[in-house]
Amino acid sequence: MPQLGLHETLDAREILTVKNLSVTKAATMSGLVQCKELKAILQAEADKGKQHIQQLQELLTGGSEEEEKNRD
Repeated sequence: MPQLGLHETLDAREILTVKNLSVTKAATMSGLVQCKELKAILQAEADKGKQHIQQLQELLTGGSEEEEKNRD
């Protein structure tokens, strides 16, 4: 796992926050729209966003674990 600097960690957390909002909105809106094509786009956005959130969380968690190992 790459070790993130402070600024990179803050940027990753900011992106994670935006992604969480985006996934929530896409998932909510996909249940409300009538157009099948738009519904598919929103659902695809929600699914892809979830993958990105998981990747960011793994990156941030891995960075934290790595820092703890370096402290010991």
